[in-house]
Amino acid sequence: MKFCDECGSMMKSGAGEDHWVCDSCGYEIGREDGDDEWTTQSQVESEIVDVSDAEDKGLPTTTA
Repeated sequence: MKFCDECGSMMKSGAGEDHWVCDSCGYEIGREDGDDEWTTQSQVESEIVDVSDAEDKGLPTTTA
């Protein structure tokens, strides 16, 4: 993750992933060899919650 030197916002990979681009101000900077992307185990593994057996109660009803 890299932060913009101009405005401090988080930067994202640009087209071709050879540079960083700030979504807020448009500042661009080239990537360096040491700028490796990495993910944590919690980002890779996600549990799918099965809600097919859950009861659909809908919206509550009132007597007013």
